Amino acid sequence: MTDDGKRPADAAPKSGAWTEQYKARSVDGPESPPKLMDCELRFARGKVTGAGAFDDVRFEIEGTYDHATGVLRFHKKYLGGEQYIYVGKLDGQGFKGRWRLFNGSLFGAFELAPGPMTDFDASARGAQSLFRRRAKAWQKVCDIDLELVRFDGEKKMLAQLLEDEDYLRALQSFHAEKDATDADTLQRGELAAGRTRLTRRMMPGLFAVLERCRAAIGLRAPIELFCINDASLNALVTTTTDGHIVIDVTSGTIDALDDDELAYVLGHELGHALLGHLETFRVMSGETRGITSLRSFALKRYQELSADRMGLLCCPDLEVALRAEMMFTTGVRKRKALGEPRAFLEHARQSAERVAPPSEAAEGLDTHPYGELRAVAIDLFHRSHTFARLRGKTGGALSEAQLEAQVERLVKRMNPSVLDAQIDRADVAEFVLLGAIAVAEATGGTSRSEARVIAQLAEGYRRMHAKLVALPMEDQQVRLVELAEALALALSYSEREKILEDLVLVARADGRVSKRERDALEGVAGLLALNETAVDDVLAQFVSKLD
Repeated sequence: MTDDGKRPADAAPKSGAWTEQYKARSVDGPESPPKLMDCELRFARGKVTGAGAFDDVRFEIEGTYDHATGVLRFHKKYLGGEQYIYVGKLDGQGFKGRWRLFNGSLFGAFELAPGPMTDFDASARGAQSLFRRRAKAWQKVCDIDLELVRFDGEKKMLAQLLEDEDYLRALQSFHAEKDATDADTLQRGELAAGRTRLTRRMMPGLFAVLERCRAAIGLRAPIELFCINDASLNALVTTTTDGHIVIDVTSGTIDALDDDELAYVLGHELGHALLGHLETFRVMSGETRGITSLRSFALKRYQELSADRMGLLCCPDLEVALRAEMMFTTGVRKRKALGEPRAFLEHARQSAERVAPPSEAAEGLDTHPYGELRAVAIDLFHRSHTFARLRGKTGGALSEAQLEAQVERLVKRMNPSVLDAQIDRADVAEFVLLGAIAVAEATGGTSRSEARVIAQLAEGYRRMHAKLVALPMEDQQVRLVELAEALALALSYSEREKILEDLVLVARADGRVSKRERDALEGVAGLLALNETAVDDVLAQFVSKLD
């Protein structure tokens, strides 16, 4: 500022890419964590204009900027009609201020900073580079070999996900919001209902356990401890952009566990932070392909096993780790009720042998392995050369290769069979032909015009078509279901919609789509997990082409 309250001429904001970070709340509601969105802003002659998108909904910006005072005022209008009012002031290179839903009860604070919201490179090479940089940073503050701790299955699953464009795009948005949230992690915990920042004088015993964990793995990163007023057995970890590790432990966990068990739990949470597990996330099937979602959940389960290994290194007593797993699995914390941890391990081994991989995809949507499987996995790690080596000792009955092979067989018990399904063109062709037969036969028989269209679809697969036509109708219908379970997961939405378009060609071959044909199309759309309006949408495309 100059003496007269005016801003110097070189303080003018620049046109181009900007990032908005905002928090939202209502009068009777809590403030939301910070969120980010990108926009393009243009400053010229006292006016500001721009555009952007949030969750794929476009918005436009129009307002004024007073260069003399640094005050920015603008309206953000979404294409759906919602309008937000912003008033802020230049602060350094960016703006800070308040916003409100026009004439509404939703409001909050915002910051605008020049530049795109994230420098995350949404490519396999870019993501791998980011993970390597952050892994190197954590390795600098930890003496044990972190990659040796990591379960090989976790590495393989992440490699698969980083070849998936859907996951990489989702990962870019995740990192943009994560960076904003992480920067605010410590500040939000200073004064919060039900969450207390702990000091050494407040809980010396818990900090002594933490120091024991530090010493076990040679950790030098700054760590903050918080207690959540909650009777459940739980703990979680976050990190900050400046390299702090923040662990939240429930009061129920502190009350129920002894120091050895707490060392296992704190070590587990440190494992998540140091092994970079906070850099990845799970995606729901509605946000991406189903197979991508299943793999992201499998990755989270595999990461839990890697973190368990870090917990054992901090503990490092197997029976203590097994007892902690038994308590977390059963929820029982009464000491007199707990038997021998080895009995839990024996039960876990028997259960692991009996359980078969689930057939339904929905059963793969767990972020944590079953407690019994975790107990068996941690026992395998305890008996390995790897565990001994990480502790600076010799011994162990299992080589590293034997350890990883046995754990990988174990975790596949939770993976739905479709996760390993191999899809090829013949599978898609078979589904299309079976669907075409179902649509054509829906009206009591295949017409000549429908047969001509099906013959075009069967180009290159005539022998397959002949075999499918010869199948009993019941077999055709069941085979459609079997193929659809894998195709709905493996194919993108547009690829599945293309199948429906081919089948609409069959239905329209004789100039109209009967109710029975439409019912058959709706059934196929449902099997392929297309939305409720998919058939209408495809039919409308054909009408518009005719127009």
